[in-house]
Amino acid sequence: MARREQTLLRSMLLRGRNVAPCGICDQSLPDNLLVAAHIKPRASCTREEKYDIPNVAMLMCKLGCDTLFELGYLGVVNGVVGTRQRSGDPPRLSQTLASLKGRACSEWNEQRSGYFGWHEANVRRPV
Repeated sequence: MARREQTLLRSMLLRGRNVAPCGICDQSLPDNLLVAAHIKPRASCTREEKYDIPNVAMLMCKLGCDTLFELGYLGVVNGVVGTRQRSGDPPRLSQTLASLKGRACSEWNEQRSGYFGWHEANVRRPV
């Protein structure tokens, strides 16, 4: 069921494109490297939020942004990507987070701000 929903949601977000940008890093990538990512996890959404597809979900890349967002290493506040870096983070992780920090998130808008706010309050890992 989840896989079928992912396929439908991804298709809606791609809107027929074979190449699209990741909502976090803004890199244009082939559709097979993009996932339909829930800004607020589906399990935490109300019934109404689950159907607010244009706003509760966005495309994120499988090259790292989806996982980093899901695990709380990064988030979006007022349209800007923020990160949670710790002094003990491995160099590769620190470099990746530093390259994303401060980027404008093209997928941020007022309708999505509540979902990003939920993510910030509930998922972003503490410093």
